[in-house]
Amino acid sequence: MHLLEHPAEICGPAIYEQYMKRVSRYGHDVDFTTGFETGRVGDDNRIACLSGACFKLSGAALRRYGFLPDENFLYDEEIRYYERVHRLGGVPVYVPEVTVEHIGSLTIGKRSFNYFYYIFRNRLTYFRSIAGPRYGRYGRFTRLYASWCLDVLYSNLKRRNWEGIRGILCGVRDGLRGVTGPHGRHEAGMRTG
Repeated sequence: MHLLEHPAEICGPAIYEQYMKRVSRYGHDVDFTTGFETGRVGDDNRIACLSGACFKLSGAALRRYGFLPDENFLYDEEIRYYERVHRLGGVPVYVPEVTVEHIGSLTIGKRSFNYFYYIFRNRLTYFRSIAGPRYGRYGRFTRLYASWCLDVLYSNLKRRNWEGIRGILCGVRDGLRGVTGPHGRHEAGMRTG
């Protein structure tokens, strides 16, 4: 089956990493009140959030739910999008019989400044603009986010990944400032105003 042939208005495939014989990702369940993952897909293949790397939107889905948001860049744009889809009654579907091979990140390195910058900034801007005002779970989000920051900071300290640490700190700073959209490495890392 080809993904375009599937009847669901929003669906996504199993995504394999290059040279791996197992599914590396396809999406996840998300607590939209915080933006954090809660688990995996259920038995009926309905899922809260498909992977942003590859999914199909029908014309009807685009008219009903709109396009992916401009506010996030590189990471977590699908969480913001699927919060809207679920709020409007949509149901994304995981299609395991359709597969995609993900050759690797061609846009960003896994331990780079930009990787950590966008992950941490976008999660914070999602909460500040969508989840916080809509659901008001500030205490729970603060605990989850702080714990996540400390875990990842500690991991980067052990590896002496100074670019990663700088990316996390700049991402948190800009997330608190409400910075959105794409920014180049230099612009994101050197923002002072």
